[in-house]
Amino acid sequence: MKTITQTQVATFAGVSDVFIHEVRRGTKGFSKRKAKELSERTNVPFELLALASGEKVYQALAFAYHQRQEDATA
Repeated sequence: MKTITQTQVATFAGVSDVFIHEVRRGTKGFSKRKAKELSERTNVPFELLALASGEKVYQALAFAYHQRQEDATA
């Protein structure tokens, strides 16, 4: 898998680099409203965005970004 940057994930999710960094560190999370919005935008399950934290959320967003890139080139 090609290396995906934190900036690419942030842009894909529609949030700032700083926010993604804080989510990844586990110091920030998503409100229910933001989790729903991101779920619709990224196809990452709402429950994961609303309930999980840290690296798990980041990995899910990075994977969704990667999938979208593959779909775009197929």
